[in-house]
Formats: sequence, C-alpha cells, structure tokens
Amino acid sequence: MKYLKLFNESLKEETELLQEFCDLNLAYLVDEGFKTTIESDNYSKNLYLTKNYGGRMYYSDTFEWDEIKNTFIPFLTLLERRYGEYYKLGESRFRLLTITYIEFNDAGERNGLNTDNISLDDIIDVNDGNVGIDSIVCIKITLRKK
Repeated sequence: MKYLKLFNESLKEETELLQEFCDLNLAYLVDEGFKTTIESDNYSKNLYLTKNYGGRMYYSDTFEWDEIKNTFIPFLTLLERRYGEYYKLGESRFRLLTITYIEFNDAGERNGLNTDNISLDDIIDVNDGNVGIDSIVCIKITLRKK
C-alpha cells in the first residue's frame, strides 16, 4: 500500500509539472481566455486546450487556428523537446492531434460537434501550419509513455 501511495503521488506531481509547463509556455493564450486541462493515467496524459470552457464543450467559445498558431506551434516543439524522451506525442503511431470543432448548417446554426485528426509533423514542419479548420472548440494532445 505504501508503494501504491508513492506511485500515485508521483503521478500527481508529474501531472502538476506538465500543467505548470503548459501554463507557462501558453501564457499568452491563457491571458486571452484559453485554458489547458490535463487528464492522466498510468500510461498517458491528455492535454486539452479550450477557450472559456464552461464545463460542456459544446458551449465553449470557438476560436480560429490563426488566433493560436503563432504560440501553439512553438509550444508543440517545446513540448516534444521537454517530454519526448519519456512520451510519444500524438494519438497512435501517426502522431495525430485531435481537433474538435463545430459544424454549422446552411442557415448558420450549430449542427453539432465533429473531430479531425491532424498530423503533428504537418503542423510543426510546415511553419505556416494551416490546419484548414474553423470554429475550433478543443484541441487534444495525447502523450503516451514509451
């Protein structure tokens, strides 16, 4: 039981350090109303970036890629440098970033949420990093233990 407690404290400390890293390196976005949230388990950590998140993703403010790309692309590079030794970035072996966005119908009304997976390599390597998605609600980055 003693070792389980130490393990859980270590996991909590690791998550807190990642949260601190995100808040520090995304300070400009945090000042603009963005929020980073981290969920973790024994094998992975999921980092979520939302704007004015009110507890339900559907009601969060939307944002455009152009609002964040100048801060977010360098953040991805820093995240990979800092945590790349211990974690693989992205969902699956294809290093995918998950973007949740709102679809609108022809009348301009919200038609529901949709998700797309975009390669981290495409975003980081192509520095203009245009993802071609508007009305973003949430960006999710998964860090999986190696």
